[in-house]
Amino acid sequence: MNKFKTVFFITCIGAFFGLIFLLISQYLTNQQVSNFLEAYMPQSDVAALYLLLVLSLATSLSLPRQVAAFSAGYILGLWQGIFIATLAATLGCFVTLTFARIFLHKRLNSKYPEKIAKLSRFFAHQTFIKTLIIRILPAGSNFITNMLAGVAQVPTKPYLLGSSIGFLPQMVVFSMAGNGVRLADEQQLLLSGTLFLLALLLSAALYYFNRKKQEVFS
Repeated sequence: MNKFKTVFFITCIGAFFGLIFLLISQYLTNQQVSNFLEAYMPQSDVAALYLLLVLSLATSLSLPRQVAAFSAGYILGLWQGIFIATLAATLGCFVTLTFARIFLHKRLNSKYPEKIAKLSRFFAHQTFIKTLIIRILPAGSNFITNMLAGVAQVPTKPYLLGSSIGFLPQMVVFSMAGNGVRLADEQQLLLSGTLFLLALLLSAALYYFNRKKQEVFS
């Protein structure tokens, strides 16, 4: 009973902070977050490490990765901003994934065994390519995806690798915006369309590969 109470308490705390960050992210602009971080950034060589830790924690609690990329590009510059934002988003994935795996899997699996089993089967094979497809889509909640992946107990290494690579296109764009490089509406629309088309092609290739595999073993 004490163990259950501890798990329930930690789960509530995580959900509480996740809700706070989700609500805050709806009302704060990229520039406001960047100004806040810059005001409290240490003026030293450890600034990048400090920003990495802050953004890793923030993205693990549902801060949009686009905001993290904008802030890193604004504070650190384009290339360092891309690197720090991508690394921070990946670390945030790991934190949320681990939390859901440890504290939510058993509880949710006991309530919804069939749904969790279906989700686990989906991620069990070709984890890297499936995660990559999800990440390169221009929309979607990073936080919710990580929570579901943790509950489904997806393989960690291919999930994180697919996430980090899939994050890169948007990290580049928003770090550029934070660094003062403004893209025209036509360019943003073209990028979104290209990412969607890439996800569609990868999905089609994955479907074709699985169908051929079923034909071989049938």
